[in-house]
Amino acid sequence: MLNKKWKTIILIIIAVAMAAAIYIGVERSKVESDNNAVEIVSQWDTLVDNGKKDGFSPDEVLKECKGSVTSFIFKEMTIEDLKTKNLAVGITGIELRSGIINGEYNITAKDGAAVSADNIDLNFKYLWLMDKSYSESLATNLSIKSNAYVKEYSVNSWGKNYTLIGYNDISSELSELGLVFDINAMKKANANGFYAIPRFTTWANYTHGDMAMLTKDLADVKCSGIMFNDKTVANVDNDKDLNAIYKDMAKGLKPLNAPVIMVEFYNQKGLDLLAKAYDLNMVRMHSIADNELTAAITPDVAFNRYMLAVNERNIRVIYLKPFPGVNFSSMIDYGKSLTAQLEKDGFTLDRAEPLREMPENNLTLILIALGIGGGSILLGEKLRLLKLSAILSVLLVFGSTALAVLGHYVLAAKILALLAAVVFPTLGIITWVGGKQTLGKSLLTFLKISGVTLVGASFIVGLLSLKTYMYSIDIFSGVKVAMLLPLLLVFYYCVFLKEKQSIFDKAKGLSVLPVRYGELLILGILGMAMIVLLLRSGNDGLQVSSLELAFRTKLEDLLMVRPRTKEFLIGTPCLLMAIYFGYKDYLVPLWLLGAIGQVSMLNTFCHFHTPLFVSLFRTFNGIWIGLLLGCIAIFIIRVVVKKFNTRKL
Repeated sequence: MLNKKWKTIILIIIAVAMAAAIYIGVERSKVESDNNAVEIVSQWDTLVDNGKKDGFSPDEVLKECKGSVTSFIFKEMTIEDLKTKNLAVGITGIELRSGIINGEYNITAKDGAAVSADNIDLNFKYLWLMDKSYSESLATNLSIKSNAYVKEYSVNSWGKNYTLIGYNDISSELSELGLVFDINAMKKANANGFYAIPRFTTWANYTHGDMAMLTKDLADVKCSGIMFNDKTVANVDNDKDLNAIYKDMAKGLKPLNAPVIMVEFYNQKGLDLLAKAYDLNMVRMHSIADNELTAAITPDVAFNRYMLAVNERNIRVIYLKPFPGVNFSSMIDYGKSLTAQLEKDGFTLDRAEPLREMPENNLTLILIALGIGGGSILLGEKLRLLKLSAILSVLLVFGSTALAVLGHYVLAAKILALLAAVVFPTLGIITWVGGKQTLGKSLLTFLKISGVTLVGASFIVGLLSLKTYMYSIDIFSGVKVAMLLPLLLVFYYCVFLKEKQSIFDKAKGLSVLPVRYGELLILGILGMAMIVLLLRSGNDGLQVSSLELAFRTKLEDLLMVRPRTKEFLIGTPCLLMAIYFGYKDYLVPLWLLGAIGQVSMLNTFCHFHTPLFVSLFRTFNGIWIGLLLGCIAIFIIRVVVKKFNTRKL
C-alpha cells in the first residue's frame, strides 16, 4: 500500500503534468481561433454552364458570384475539352497531306525544316490549335502524362500562323487525360477578385520534375489551393521510393504558394505523404458527393452540413455544388446565405489558410509521462498490482523520454496517450465504487470521477495536439483498446477484488449459483451494448441510421453542440444511479454502463479535427443532460420500488 507521503508526491506530479498539458491546450485553442477564414469554392465550368442556362455570360457569372464564392476550381482540359471550347480542331493526316499538296498549308517542324506531304504520318492524330498560347504547354504536358510520341509543327494557312500538335494515340484513356488548364479563364477570375484552384488529374509513371513542368503555366495565376482529381495522387511503380516522389511533387508545387486541399471523407492515396512532404501546407474541404445531391440531401440539409463542418470539424473550404432543379440565381443566393451565416458565427469569407504549427515539445511529453506513470501507480494499487505498476511506470517514463530524444516523439506520444485513455477512466470509476450515497453526494462523486477522466483527456490533448492529428492525417491509435480495456478492468475490480476474494474463489462461487433468466437477459443486453460500442467506435464503424441523424440534428439545433448519445443517454445516467444505489453484485452491469460514458467522454478529446472548445462544450452538455436524466431515473425507480414494495435497492 502507498503511504500518504507517496500519494501526495504522485498527486503533485499529476498536477504539474496537467498544468503542462493545459498550457498546450490553450495554445491549440489560440491556433484554432486564429484560423477563421473560410473559403467557398465552386467549379468554374459547371457554374458557367448553369449560368448560361439562365442567360448569363461568363463575365456576368463572375459579377454575380461576388459575395458568395471566393474561388473557382479549374480542372485540366482534355483533348475533347479543347475541341468543345474551340481552342483546338482535330485534323487527320490525310487532310494535312491534301492541304500541303494543294498549297493550302505550309508546315514546318519545330527546328524550322519544311515538312512535305510524305512526312505526315497517317498513323498519328493531329490537333490544330486556334490559340497559340497553349501550344508549348500542351505538347510538354502530353509528353509527360502519356507514353505518346509528340511532334510540334508550325502551320501557315492563308497568311495566318497556327500550331499543330501530332501524337501517336497509343492509349485508350488518352482522350480522358487532363492536359492543360484554361489559363485565360483563371487570369480573368483573378482580375475580378477571385482565386483559382487547379485540380490535377493523375497520370501513370510519375517521374522527377513532372510537377515542376506542369505548374509552369500557373506561375502568374493567384491560387488559393491545389486539388487532385483522382483516388490516387501519383501513380507510380511499387518499386519506386514514394517519399522521394512526393518530395519532388511538393517541390514542383511550391511556386504556386498555395496549400494542398484534403477533401473530407474522400480517401486519396498518397495525399498524406504529399502533405508531409509539403510541410503540412494544407487545408481541409467539405464536399457533398454528387450521388448524395441527387438523393436525400436537400439545400437545407446541405446548409446544416456545411455549417457543422466549419464549426465542429475545423473545415475551412466549402465546395458549393449545384443542387438538382436549382437554377443559377438561386445557387448564388444560397452562397450568400452561407456567407451571412459564416460571418454571423465569427468567420470571414476569404482564402483559407493552413493552421499554424503546433511544435513537438519534449519537456511537456516528459512531464505528462510522469503524470501518466503516477496515475498508473495509483491504479496498480487499486488492482493490487502496486509493485508491477511501479516498475512499469518507471520503464514507461524512461522509455518514452528516450524515444522522444531520439526523434520518435509521435511514437512515444501515441503510446502514452493510449495508456492515459485506459488508466484514468478506470481509476476514476474504481476509486469511488462503494456504498449507497445521498443524491447530493452522488452528484459530487460523479463530478470527481469525471474530473479524473478529464485529467487523462488533458494529457492526450497535451501529447497529440499536432497538425498531423488536427488534419486527420494521423489519428488516435487503439480506439477499440481504449474503449474495451477500461470496461474489462472495472468488471475485474467489481467482481473479483471488491469483495476481497481471490479470482479462483470468486469464479468457483459464481459457477455454482443457480441461473436466473433475468440476469442472463441483462448480461446479454450488456454484451450487445459492448459489441455495438466497439463497432461504432473509430473511423470505420457502423453507419448511423437516418432516424439517429434526425435526432442528432434536433439536438444540434437546441444545444448548439450535440452531446454524444452514449454519454448523456446511457453512460452518465447509469453511473449516477450506480453511485446512488451503491455497489451490489447485481448492479455491476450498471457500473459497466456508467464506465462506457466515462470512456466516451475521454474519447471526445481524441477527435483532434474538432476544435478543443467544441469538445469541452460537448462534454459539458453531455454531463448536465445526463445527470438530469439520471436524477429523473432515480426518482422513477424510487417511486416504483415504494409502490410495489419490490426488492430493496
